[in-house]
Amino acid sequence: MAATDPYERAVALMTASRHAEAIPLFDAAIAREPTRARIYSNRGQALQLLGEPEQARASAARGVELRGDDAYPLVLAARVALAQDELAAARAYAEAGWAERAHLDPDVAAEAVQTVVHCLNSEGAWRAALRLLDEALAVFPADAQLIGARASTLASSDRWGEGAREMARALALAPGDPALVARSQTIASGLAIVTAVFVTARAQAKATPKSWEAWHGLGVALWMTGDPLEATAAFVRARKLHPDPTYRRGDSSALSTWEVDCKLAMIAAGS
Repeated sequence: MAATDPYERAVALMTASRHAEAIPLFDAAIAREPTRARIYSNRGQALQLLGEPEQARASAARGVELRGDDAYPLVLAARVALAQDELAAARAYAEAGWAERAHLDPDVAAEAVQTVVHCLNSEGAWRAALRLLDEALAVFPADAQLIGARASTLASSDRWGEGAREMARALALAPGDPALVARSQTIASGLAIVTAVFVTARAQAKATPKSWEAWHGLGVALWMTGDPLEATAAFVRARKLHPDPTYRRGDSSALSTWEVDCKLAMIAAGS
């Protein structure tokens, strides 16, 4: 495109955070090329940043309507929806974008995944979020932001120890990244708290070795600090001490959420 193309000039202004100046140029570009999807998509992003949510949604949606096989407008529409806390719409757009990732640059495809993960985490759907992240990391194994998202998801599901280890891996790939550093600090704070809980739970189990509650509490603490093998051993001991035979048998319907997650993690690890 020539330097005088209004669309290219508008995008350049957006890159410089001059969003208000970009709008007239996007409008001029639409007058020239009324069916070019990305003009509407980027215009929607600019309007969102200018605090015009209704116009932003309409423009982003128009970009999706006109996109053909271009998946980029889906990701921009997801971005606008996410900024407005319209999580269902953001997830739908982002999932569609990820499904068409062959048409996306890697960083844009990764953004689509992170948007879906954010929506899933907001619903407490940690397992689904981790499955998606594992799928994405099979495609982009060295993407620091995806690894960081996995670390945060682990921490959000109370797997603080694993989250801390995963975040260290992300920071090794992108040292000093501001977003990752902020997430790392949050995880470190959470891990410090659950480590203190573990110390108390271990002392309680030692003091009351015939208490199933004490051993179950220790299992939870071990799970949170990132030791699923020892957590499993503590959960097994708790079940042996429990008065309910259904629970003693380890029937899935009787297990706590932590035990189920721990069991799934051990299966996934091949243990």
